[in-house]
Amino acid sequence: MKNIFQIYRRDLKMLFTNYVAIIIILGLCILPSLYAWFNIKACWDPYGNTKGIKVAVVNKDSGYKFDNMDLKLGEEIVSELKKIMILDGFLQIKRMQIMGLIMANTMQVL
Repeated sequence: MKNIFQIYRRDLKMLFTNYVAIIIILGLCILPSLYAWFNIKACWDPYGNTKGIKVAVVNKDSGYKFDNMDLKLGEEIVSELKKIMILDGFLQIKRMQIMGLIMANTMQVL
């Protein structure tokens, strides 16, 4: 058992006198924690900075007639989205303006 501790002590002494090994060990200890820190910071509040995003909603719903009832769910969804107003720049457009959206560099199309 005494021999094991002598080998362990000798290895630690050799490790701390070798500067390249110290740099590699520090890198192996620091890099994973930096990776985790940046990932956690990036994913912490994904919707915190969405005020500048332009959002366009295209309603292609033509409606449906079911048991003498006209169902127009697209209009209901658009009106609910307007009430909620989670994101700024909310636009309701017609079908033919999709190409205009692409040209205007709108980021999200729902």
